[in-house]
Amino acid sequence: MFPHTVMDFAEWQYSYPVACCRYSELDRDGLGPPCGYTGMVWSAFRASDDPQKYSYNIPDNMYLWGSLNRLNKLNTVVWRDAFIANATTHLMADVHSGIVKYGVIDSKGGNKMYAYEVDGLGNSLADFDDPNLPSLLALPLLGYDLYSPEVYSHTRQRILSKANPYYFEGTELHGLGSPHTSPQYVWPLATAVEALTTDSPAQQIELLKMLLNMAQGNGLVHESVHVSSTGQFTRPEFGWANAMFVVAVEQLLGVDCDAEAEVHRLVTIQQREAAEPRTPANRGKDIPQYYEQLEASINHQ
Repeated sequence: MFPHTVMDFAEWQYSYPVACCRYSELDRDGLGPPCGYTGMVWSAFRASDDPQKYSYNIPDNMYLWGSLNRLNKLNTVVWRDAFIANATTHLMADVHSGIVKYGVIDSKGGNKMYAYEVDGLGNSLADFDDPNLPSLLALPLLGYDLYSPEVYSHTRQRILSKANPYYFEGTELHGLGSPHTSPQYVWPLATAVEALTTDSPAQQIELLKMLLNMAQGNGLVHESVHVSSTGQFTRPEFGWANAMFVVAVEQLLGVDCDAEAEVHRLVTIQQREAAEPRTPANRGKDIPQYYEQLEASINHQ
């Protein structure tokens, strides 16, 4: 499986999608915008499912490099397959070269920063980030060991500022929004990533409190929340954001959420079963011995 996967990625370095892979949401009869060869891997859609402006997504390729690196290390220990070793090594080198050559650009502030998307023809999308993952904000979490901390720092400053048209501030919240949702709505998923990628304890505390404030209504983390009215949100439950919130709590506070989650799960099951009728489907008299035998057959260890 892995050799075919690596070859699939390598194939998308060189060409537009073939006729069977055209997408109706893209320009040029489904091919997407023009692009040149960069060594990076072509893609059509962002993590938010929105069509890309340019065909090489920089955080996607950073995440790909990290994934290939992990695959290479695993191959060294487990399979020791020469093809996997050579293919991943060459693809990683091409992707990294493309990121350095095309993905590092001059910001309007005069410093080097990472673009979000490029086309290999001289065009780039800067001062922008998608609040999903992979993202530029999440760069230290992506496994791309060759990134420049200085370039990342400048990129972070730009995307977490008014330089980014999708950075919003309000009376209760601030953070990254998205073309995928309405203006003035910020994404808890990006807030969790922001907390996980800052070294400032004060910022970590502020962002964790903000995440708690975002969980309005049902106590769960949503897709996006209005910056001045946390009772207004999209998607009452967004599993991805809830999972990332747990990661932030566990890593930043040193808390293991598993035990408490298991207690909550068992209580929920007991409450549900207590409310359910214990009458068989045939509406006949319930037989307690059936449940005793069933319970005895279950291994609870």
